[in-house]
Amino acid sequence: MSYGIGVDIGGTNIDIGIVEMGSAKILTKTSFKTNAPRAASEIVEQIVSEIKKLLDNLGIAFSDVEKIGIGTPGVVKNNVVSLALNLGWSVPSASSTQPEPARLCG
Repeated sequence: MSYGIGVDIGGTNIDIGIVEMGSAKILTKTSFKTNAPRAASEIVEQIVSEIKKLLDNLGIAFSDVEKIGIGTPGVVKNNVVSLALNLGWSVPSASSTQPEPARLCG
């Protein structure tokens, strides 16, 4: 059996759901506060931690996850959120002290 994970990164909340791919049945979901602005690495780390908990609770191995979809505000280029003002994320220039960008995959 294969599974999918959906992640919705919002300025107020982050929602995560796990579905069975064949039936599209939602098996479990969770939601937590984004607490923006904060570093992209912190948000990604929390998302990964929550996904691991959900999979563990269902007894699903990550290798059984076929697809992951991520919705995020802002501009995404080459799998990087280059600008999401409501999250406090932007790609830094060479002389900038802006927070690091959020790499979504790869």
